[in-house]
Amino acid sequence: MMALLTVLTPAALFAQGAAEAEPATFLTFVSKHWYFAIPMFLMSVAAITLVVWRILLNINGNTKMDEFLPAFQEQLEKGGVDAGLRYARSQPGIIPRRLFTAGLETSRQGLAAMRRSMANVIELEILPDLNFLLPRSWPSPRSPPWSVCSERSSA
Repeated sequence: MMALLTVLTPAALFAQGAAEAEPATFLTFVSKHWYFAIPMFLMSVAAITLVVWRILLNINGNTKMDEFLPAFQEQLEKGGVDAGLRYARSQPGIIPRRLFTAGLETSRQGLAAMRRSMANVIELEILPDLNFLLPRSWPSPRSPPWSVCSERSSA
């Protein structure tokens, strides 16, 4: 502890120069206080891994709706529902590929069926994919608060 304090004093930093003091301080921390350093390094690696994982999961989740919607409407006007369905399936984003195709596949059954189908796709496919890294015991927006407590107490 005393060695760490002597290295961190302003006199020691200015006497050795800031560039020389930083590696010595870091090496002192790692070698003498390894019981703090190892968990901190592991937590940092875990945090970076989770951030990169989340970025990779969501990389195809973005759709530029300003570009997609006019082209989609044009396809619907020119070729009808089948052309719109083909166009939506060819897009890389999660919204056109899943949500729009679900609505177009049930469009022959009416507006209410389209709404139900799109709501089901959002609730059962899109949201679980977006919330992939959240813990399983996380309550859904529709579940009552007491259901989480009863699940935990029965487990």
